[in-house]
Amino acid sequence: MNGWGCATSFMNTPRILQAGLPKCGLHFVLFLAAISSFPPSSVLADEATDIRASSAGSQIRFFGRTLPVGGAVAFDWSGSGFEFDLECEGKVSASITGAPGWQKVGFIQVTVDGVAGERVSVAAGTHDYILADALPKGRHRIKVTKLNEAQYSKMALESLALTGHLLAAPAPPAFKMEFIGDSITCAEGALGRMPAVPQGESQDAARSYAALTAHSLGAEAQIIAASSWGLFRGRIPPEEKSVIPAIYELASKFRNPSAAWDFSRYQPDLVVVNLGTNDFSARKKSPFTDEDYQAAVERFHALLRARYPAAQILWVTGMMMPDADAPTLAAVDKIRATDAKTHYAQLPRNNGGGNGHPDLAGHQKAAEVLTAKIRELNLTAPSP
Repeated sequence: MNGWGCATSFMNTPRILQAGLPKCGLHFVLFLAAISSFPPSSVLADEATDIRASSAGSQIRFFGRTLPVGGAVAFDWSGSGFEFDLECEGKVSASITGAPGWQKVGFIQVTVDGVAGERVSVAAGTHDYILADALPKGRHRIKVTKLNEAQYSKMALESLALTGHLLAAPAPPAFKMEFIGDSITCAEGALGRMPAVPQGESQDAARSYAALTAHSLGAEAQIIAASSWGLFRGRIPPEEKSVIPAIYELASKFRNPSAAWDFSRYQPDLVVVNLGTNDFSARKKSPFTDEDYQAAVERFHALLRARYPAAQILWVTGMMMPDADAPTLAAVDKIRATDAKTHYAQLPRNNGGGNGHPDLAGHQKAAEVLTAKIRELNLTAPSP
């Protein structure tokens, strides 16, 4: 039985529909952009309906930083995606456009009525994917989460197809978090080491320390993270340019390097910043002093505070290497003199995954330590 009081059957691995959409039964193709133009009752019609417009519908809840792309909605960042409630039976599918980056395919996880399925590969181009199959008639909830980072692949939801109708969008959690980081926060290498697990298949944002911490706290998690990017120096030449502060105010830098993010769309109660690993990895090639790094911490913190006046900001380090620990703590101590909503935590080191990254056990342990620290500091209350 599922959370809606009915049994659930769905495909563990949604497959691409090569022959088009089903033509029998009460069939709806609900194009995202249009649903907001109609009241909920308007999608209860007794005939097939095709709807398309330019903005996302209010009956689909997107999470993470998303970006309208024509009639579709892009969800490129790790851990971003969408969810919806519906009255339906049978099959539910989604038309998703994938675009390759460093890797040829991306990955999603589909959760039906609270039961997570296996990871699903999303190919380049626009294809229809079965999200659930043989659902019994009744109310259901479907959630789709992107598992790998924007540099690896990009995705956009074009439309949904179902036999039934959408309900009001699920309510978001009251407590909102944002995680800012690098490959650690993308869960790079968490699923194993090469050659057993290819690097492009080693990320799983749903089992990252960020997702696990948010789940433990009953929170929403928005993730802004990119492999090899730093705070003051990154590992992608030119090193001074591959830094998160330079792209932080963009909606989806790896899709559109000029589209600004509207910060009014998401105001987190708690921001967790986990940067520094790539800075100190790049230090030999692109030298800097601890004071340079501390100043970068202060500048980025000032940007975060300007964007999130009421948020608690928690800086964390230590999951791969200790080099950033002392400089970050020194900067946080200085900031705390004028900003009491500033905190620091050291997380446990684990290099058991691919390329020395934390493995799944490392992410689990880090989430436990981080969750305990957040509760100890009493940072779980929504901002006023």
